[in-house]
Amino acid sequence: MGLDALPVHLRWEAIRRGGYALALCDYDQDGFVDMYVGTGKEGVLLRNEGNVRFEDATAEAGLEADKLVKSAVFADFDNDGTSDLLLVKFEYSSDRQAVLYGGLGGGKFRKASNFDFARLGNYDRHARYPMPMAVGDFNRDSLLDLYVGFPGK
Repeated sequence: MGLDALPVHLRWEAIRRGGYALALCDYDQDGFVDMYVGTGKEGVLLRNEGNVRFEDATAEAGLEADKLVKSAVFADFDNDGTSDLLLVKFEYSSDRQAVLYGGLGGGKFRKASNFDFARLGNYDRHARYPMPMAVGDFNRDSLLDLYVGFPGK
């Protein structure tokens, strides 16, 4: 499949909806940059086959068809040398607002069963509908930090 197979939204619709997620990473370490695309419907992991050709690798990689993904990032959250995938979803309930897939290597992921988004840092249990996300070592302690924005917060 080429990129032309992805859904196209008119500019005003994308602005109204606040945009959706795009994360880039060579998750299968084949030398081609792959991408995760979040949409209002089901997000998709696209494996780069070269020559601007992408293949849907969502199920093969062990990812579920997560919906309403507003932010996505590949990073090594557990410091094991493989890229993990964190998805933040436009959801009301805190138990459905984020999903972490741990990278297993070889282009495979497993949903982290012990990940509790609501227990992170200064999480406001009344915050709803997370949207932007940034990951980095903000306090320079050699560990990844996470910032998630909520409307009005």
